[in-house]
Amino acid sequence: MNRIVNPIIERCTGCRVCELACSEYHNNKYNLKDSRIRVVDKKMGKRVIVTCRQCVIPMCVKSCKFEALEKTGGGYIRVFEENCVGCMACVEACPFGAIWINSEGIAVVCDTCDGNPRCVEKCPFNALEFVTRNTIAQRRVR
Repeated sequence: MNRIVNPIIERCTGCRVCELACSEYHNNKYNLKDSRIRVVDKKMGKRVIVTCRQCVIPMCVKSCKFEALEKTGGGYIRVFEENCVGCMACVEACPFGAIWINSEGIAVVCDTCDGNPRCVEKCPFNALEFVTRNTIAQRRVR
């Protein structure tokens, strides 16, 4: 069963280390636009951490007319950069706002760093965890 990066929002300070760790891993540079995770500041001091929920039926994949996205056998979304034209159909289709266009005009989405998400590893406040959907669901039942 695939795992997802799950935020624990009450622990997040908004430091954005997760975004920097992600962009460094994927692009060898620190650029928040290249991160596959986002910390979004909302009104009245609230924040939201946005990352791919690895949907069972991913609307982003269904919406892509250029075969630039696929759901892998491991359950994660993969971007074929050479096929992406930056049309933003996937961005518009995602109900969670978890896919966007990077600084090079290519769609980016969390790929869990091949099962070892750097955002989780580097978060100094343990505001991210890498868990199964069942783990999240079980907590909600309690």
